Amino acid sequence: MAKGPRDTTSLVMMTGWDATVLAEFALADGTTYAEIVSRLNAALAALNAEFAGDWMSELYSFTDRPEVSYRMGSTTGYEEHTEYSRPEGQRAATEGHMLPLKPYDRALKWTWDYLQDAYMEQIEADIADAIKDTRDLRRQKILTRLLQRGDDSGANKGLGTSGYSPGFATTAGSTSVDFTPPAFGGTSFASTHEHYVGIGGGVFTNAVFSDAYDELR
Repeated sequence: MAKGPRDTTSLVMMTGWDATVLAEFALADGTTYAEIVSRLNAALAALNAEFAGDWMSELYSFTDRPEVSYRMGSTTGYEEHTEYSRPEGQRAATEGHMLPLKPYDRALKWTWDYLQDAYMEQIEADIADAIKDTRDLRRQKILTRLLQRGDDSGANKGLGTSGYSPGFATTAGSTSVDFTPPAFGGTSFASTHEHYVGIGGGVFTNAVFSDAYDELR
């Protein structure tokens, strides 16, 4: 007895099977079920390679944990050396939040009667449609997250009853998880700074682009 779910690696010829007889159950154009699975696996492999190499892959990382913690704030830095005293010990301030880890499913379903009369063009169209949906879901989730100002919360989003997943680089007034960036280049920051640039009346002006430039700099 083997443990774990059955997946496409189980789709192999068994010892007692006759390939000639099984070939009678191929599609109308002669395509076998094994070829369908092979094309589906090839489509998934190509999609994974696309995800690993496009510009969006630089916007996220992978983890097996439902939470994340990070350094924040500033320290007082070095002290002047004296002969008879030791410097005061310091530690980094940290904060953290939950990650809204939610699974999504996308099924391809065909009846055996359909497969007996189907043509590979129809199967390939179904596979291409599923790949498009996968690509669209990834793009939508990443861009929505980048532009989200408020927190995600609630068990329906995979965050339990008290967990938060804050918006991107927003002010303390818009989130339940205050974050003060560590000092950089001699500059200290505050949790009250807002990185979102409002567009009054929905009109893009030079001032709007100037503000956005300053936030990204």
